[in-house]
Amino acid sequence: MTVELLQLENFSDHVGASFAFVPDADGMPDLVLTEVNALPLQDGASLPRAPFSLVFDLPGAIVLPQNLYRLRHPELGEIDLFLIPMAQDASAVRYCATFN
Repeated sequence: MTVELLQLENFSDHVGASFAFVPDADGMPDLVLTEVNALPLQDGASLPRAPFSLVFDLPGAIVLPQNLYRLRHPELGEIDLFLIPMAQDASAVRYCATFN
């Protein structure tokens, strides 16, 4: 699935689903989609899609740098997402991907 075609609706039914890294990283846990959020549209803005964000948790203490990552989901296929680390707690690191 190409990033240009992605819409909030593509992800809204997959909260709680796992997204694996491609290529498979030995010992790297899957990302878990925890939130799908609609973002406000600025007045007068004309965009090809409504803006939205995705929030993922990566279990463990590994902090990946902000970067473009290829992920695989059983229904959505392979998707390239630019992930930005947002927060870390004792159980996971939280990442965000934003679509404008």
